[in-house]
Amino acid sequence: MIINCAVVDDDINDLNRITKLINGLSRESDSSFDIDCCDNPNRLNLNKQYDLYILDIDMPEINGFLLANKIYEINPDAVIIFCSSHDDLVFDSFKLNAFYFVRKGFLKDDMVLALRKFIAKCFMLNAEYIYKTNQSIIKIPMKNIIYFEVSGNDLFICTDTKEYHERKSMKQLKEDLHINYFIQVNQNYLINANYIDEISGNKVLLKNGLSFDIPRRSIKDVRNEYLKFLSR
Repeated sequence: MIINCAVVDDDINDLNRITKLINGLSRESDSSFDIDCCDNPNRLNLNKQYDLYILDIDMPEINGFLLANKIYEINPDAVIIFCSSHDDLVFDSFKLNAFYFVRKGFLKDDMVLALRKFIAKCFMLNAEYIYKTNQSIIKIPMKNIIYFEVSGNDLFICTDTKEYHERKSMKQLKEDLHINYFIQVNQNYLINANYIDEISGNKVLLKNGLSFDIPRRSIKDVRNEYLKFLSR
């Protein structure tokens, strides 16, 4: 997996340190980074959309927050990691939907953790479910699967556009899944946590209006699993 990354920092030493950390992580993982470095925020090509932006906040003329707003105007889904020597800016950074806030005083530890979380997110978003029939093999993007429904050994895969059916038990399904953002809300349903709007009482409410009952004995476990998902 190749990740296109823009790093913007007016401090050349910090720019080099960040680049070195990114390249070091590339050698340790299955991902490689294609990095564009920029020591002047005015020279960042805003028309080029990157998978990841790493922005210093403390820059003259255009600080990282102003630059982020310019990026969001063109790329509303941009993923941004902010860096700063001022730890108190962490709250302002998350108002701008930051993916992570890196403290320059702990640059190595914070940056490596942020990058590993981003790589994990990329793998989850690009994961696929292999659906096999007698005639074909279909790769279904996991991010498009809203829920799995299992009745006995009948498995129904509901996506945002289509439903698939195959023979598989809940036990087999859970053994085959290698991602952790599907939550079993009851005996028959595994729900993609990205589609959950809220958990209210004994019901899971999805963004598309569907709802699923949670058995009383499972409410606490389902809530905890969802909270773990939100904190990742």
